[in-house]
Amino acid sequence: QALFVVDSNDQLLDHTYYH
Repeated sequence: QALFVVDSNDQLLDHTYYH
């Protein structure tokens, strides 16, 4: 699992976000 920074609106940024 990986955790990357996400926007305030939980929008996917340049990296994938795993909940």
